[in-house]
Amino acid sequence: MADCNETQSTTPPAFLSVLPLELRSYIYSHLLVSSQPIKGPLSRSHNSEKYSIHTAILRTCKQINTEARQIFFGKNTFCISSVPPEEDVETLIEEQDQPTGAFEPPLQISDLHLIRHLEIDLLYYPSHQPQFAHCKAQPQPQPHPTGADRYITNLSHLLTLTKPSLSSLALTFDTRPHLASPSSSPDQPALNLPFYLTGPSSADTSARFRSALEALAIPEMALRFDFPEARFDFHRVKREVLVASCLVSIVGQVLMARSELGIRGVLEALGDEQAEDAEGVRG
Repeated sequence: MADCNETQSTTPPAFLSVLPLELRSYIYSHLLVSSQPIKGPLSRSHNSEKYSIHTAILRTCKQINTEARQIFFGKNTFCISSVPPEEDVETLIEEQDQPTGAFEPPLQISDLHLIRHLEIDLLYYPSHQPQFAHCKAQPQPQPHPTGADRYITNLSHLLTLTKPSLSSLALTFDTRPHLASPSSSPDQPALNLPFYLTGPSSADTSARFRSALEALAIPEMALRFDFPEARFDFHRVKREVLVASCLVSIVGQVLMARSELGIRGVLEALGDEQAEDAEGVRG
């Protein structure tokens, strides 16, 4: 990450020779470990999420950078999410020709062996919906990898490079940066099912991604689905079960459960209104 580069200073602070490593590590943890998963700027922009961490200490001197860097990358959970291009005609064409599959927060290859906790958001949800999104009855096969395919490939490389140190992994599907909350104006976008299934579908068809998951030394993983009005958590999913499962099918079942909850809420609200009307008549 850009703000984790060490300074050119060669003069170590006095506390390095005064405090034992155990106490220094405690100080590093206090300054650098967040109680929330660390996301990229786009992913956290929907709720202006901020972290009470102080990465300036990493620029103090080489020894502190070496010691504190292990704390920062080893104890924090990093939430990886896609950075799809803006959706207009020109960028749609460019995405097919040169898909980047970029993700955030930015991580340096030299730091990946230190990371122990990851959350990976499998959604590849464009920032803007094209006006012609519903013109085609069926999506056409793509001769070249799409941005979502490239994103899943990059995630496969990330899992492979973090494999030696990784001790926990959650696969997430977070719609909140892209959807309206229940209290938002009706002009806000609703869930676009083709967009929502793009990432899971690419993951299902990627042998490299499944191989990277299967190779991890993590017996159980987590699945989480976040919507503005609800969250669905599956805390302990066996790795071999997840590798053999169809993610699109799992997503479909969660969407059905979400719809059922919404219908139940509407019926309960109608029941409350009818009860109030009945009370008013009796009164």
